[in-house]
Amino acid sequence: MDWIIVGAAMLALSHMVWTDFKFRHIHAITLLLFTAATIAELWLHHQLTSQLWLQYLLNVSYTVLALSSGALILHLIRKISFREMIGKGDLLLLLPACFWFEIVHYLVWFNVSLVLMAISHLILSNLRRMSRKEGVPMAGYLSLTMIIYLFLRPSFS
Repeated sequence: MDWIIVGAAMLALSHMVWTDFKFRHIHAITLLLFTAATIAELWLHHQLTSQLWLQYLLNVSYTVLALSSGALILHLIRKISFREMIGKGDLLLLLPACFWFEIVHYLVWFNVSLVLMAISHLILSNLRRMSRKEGVPMAGYLSLTMIIYLFLRPSFS
């Protein structure tokens, strides 16, 4: 049963990668499928204890802190608003994604994702001579690194 749930999550994440890179948005149905897979995984393998909720709140708190700090720095340097930097799909992807990780794994995944996103987007934007207005497909990069994580993990943490 676990491989069906993880497979559904990977299918949703793969679709997010494709649509975010190609169209610069992700579909609500894909987010719903990923959220449903997250809920099914939690229901089958975890009890909703206070420790799990604390872990989730720590993950969300770190996300808010990291994204707010980055947005503030970019706003001061480039005068870009938060809405131009981060889309709704990016934020909506992170909410269920926070349940898949223990805090240490989440910190590693999130930071590695952001570094890989920055490096690969700089390389790709220079190769394709993209305008800076196009933005970074954050949900696509996060989904891609989460697919890699799901392939590498032995079981739901």
